[in-house]
Amino acid sequence: MKTYLVSTLDVIGFTEVPANDPPLPRVLSAIFWDQESKKVLYPPYLLNGENLISPVTAEMTDFEERADLEEISRFEPQQAKTRWALWLDDSGDVHYSPLSHITRNLADISEKHLQAARKQIAAKDYSAAREHALIADAAHPQHPHRLVLRAAAEFLMAKHPVKYPDAQIELEFTEALASKTWPPNAFRKLYQEVANAALPESSKLTNATMTRPSTPRCFADLASRELLVA
Repeated sequence: MKTYLVSTLDVIGFTEVPANDPPLPRVLSAIFWDQESKKVLYPPYLLNGENLISPVTAEMTDFEERADLEEISRFEPQQAKTRWALWLDDSGDVHYSPLSHITRNLADISEKHLQAARKQIAAKDYSAAREHALIADAAHPQHPHRLVLRAAAEFLMAKHPVKYPDAQIELEFTEALASKTWPPNAFRKLYQEVANAALPESSKLTNATMTRPSTPRCFADLASRELLVA
């Protein structure tokens, strides 16, 4: 089990390629360079305090080839620091910062986009609201309301199936994700209460009409699986 001292390494890149993926704010998977062994150190690895443990090693030529092919990303080399990480903000800019700084900034970004999602729901721009909720979710996956606002936007979009033909299935997928942490009826009541504020009086929901949408059989066991959202 090969171990490297973080302070002796350089950060030279990361495995994500923001240009090819949605620029969702998050912590990135750093790639390091060990000057002593002349090796590139790729994830997966374990970062334990000052130690980088069991990385995948490769030659610099491998790093350059993969970066040229846009399989990974370069970063202006910097000396690595303990309890620092690379992260992507909501403008698509990459930073190398202390973890405490990253946590605060990602929480702030999440809250900013949750507020934007609420405003877009009130403005009846449900697609934009969903995008803001997705960004909030990426920045702070533990925030209790990031799926509520996403589901509220999808619920409202599903009322316009011609304009948003995939909204119903997206809502069912979000419900499946939420069922890992929320009782289904409680989650449904929360997002429908948010959605209710955007509905005309003639379409307002009551406790009696807040019912579960039918779930396709293919989604029936999603809650027990590890889910990935594109």
